[in-house]
Amino acid sequence: MSLSGKSNSPVERVITNNGFFPDLNVKEFQEQYRVNNSFALETIVTELVLAISIINRQLNSWQMVQTGTLDNIAPEQIDGQGVLTIFYKAAVYTYARASLQPLFATLGGRKEAVDWAEDTLDLEKNFFTQSSDYVGRISSYGKPLTKSRMNSGLLTCGN
Repeated sequence: MSLSGKSNSPVERVITNNGFFPDLNVKEFQEQYRVNNSFALETIVTELVLAISIINRQLNSWQMVQTGTLDNIAPEQIDGQGVLTIFYKAAVYTYARASLQPLFATLGGRKEAVDWAEDTLDLEKNFFTQSSDYVGRISSYGKPLTKSRMNSGLLTCGN
C-alpha cells in the first residue's frame, strides 16, 4: 500500500484485441515499463487501448495480406513468444508509455518534478521513435534484405 491508500501492485487485466493481434495484459505493461498505480487504472487502460488502435491501424495494410494470426506468420520464438508478437507488444507498450510520459511530470508537484518535466519531451519522443521502429520491424518481416534496409536499422529476425 502506498501513502495514498492505493495498492502498488500491478493490476491483472487483459485487453482483448482484434483476433489477429494478441490480447495485452495491463500488468505486463506496468511491470515492463514501470507504470505504477499512481495513475488511475482507467487512465492506463485508456492509453493502452488508444495505442492498440493506433498500432493496429499503422499495420492495417500489412495485416490485410497476412493469413492466420500474428503468431502464425513467424515461426521463430524467443522465451515462448513469437518474435512478431514481441515486436507488437513493444510497439504498443512504448507508444502507450510515450502517451503517459507527460503525466509522469505532474505526479510529484515538487521542484524536482518540474525540472524533470523539462526532459519529458525527449523521453516521450524516444518512446514514440521506438514504437515506430517496432512497427517497421513487423511490417518488413519476410521482405528481402536490401542495402537500404540494412542502413535503415530495420533488420529483423529471419532476414
